Amino acid sequence: MKINKIVKGTVLVSGLSAVLLMSSCSNVQPVSVGNTDLTQTAATKPATPTNFAVTLDQNYSTISITFSSNLKNVTGFWLERGFDGKNWPWQDHYLSPISPYLYLDYEIARDVKYYYRVCASNNGTNSAWTSAKAFNLLTNDILSATYVLLSKGLDLQWTVTKSSNFYVERSTNSGASYSKLSGTISKSGTYWHIADPNFKTGQGEIFRYRVRVQKASDAYCEWTYVHPID
Repeated sequence: MKINKIVKGTVLVSGLSAVLLMSSCSNVQPVSVGNTDLTQTAATKPATPTNFAVTLDQNYSTISITFSSNLKNVTGFWLERGFDGKNWPWQDHYLSPISPYLYLDYEIARDVKYYYRVCASNNGTNSAWTSAKAFNLLTNDILSATYVLLSKGLDLQWTVTKSSNFYVERSTNSGASYSKLSGTISKSGTYWHIADPNFKTGQGEIFRYRVRVQKASDAYCEWTYVHPID
């Protein structure tokens, strides 16, 4: 039996603890304990996980992987990570069968694009992989962020080490939800800024702003928050 990617895990077979050799999403049937051949009939193939998403976890400053499953014929999941969406040098252990699933990947470097994919497993019979998704956690080089009240509105300002691509959002309900702040981001001397002409004196209790370095929809850093006090 040819197995390309060998990953060792532990599975319970007929009440005995045995070593299971699994290839990436292939059906592996022969299992042996001592001199006893415990060849089994292939288990029912589970459905591919859904709602697969890879994004930033703001609280822990790392990459968050989430997905869902109907858990029918599912005994666990396999998660793989790579650098190009084609080769997968890193594979995690057999993940517990719960849904929705949240996985935080702490073994990452900043400014590196990682690709992920996941499949469901039913005692060695695996689903198809999800489509690969990527994320690049950028270095947060925003040094400070503040605001200046204008005769009409305010000017949100921030300084950075070297970044030049940003994304700014505003909340008008005390931070319950945010949406993109319309306007032009530009540099003035040593700082970057964007104006919000809709801010009015007395709205400091409900208006919130946040800015982050962002190069693409899957490449950004943590938010830096600004709360106007007027």
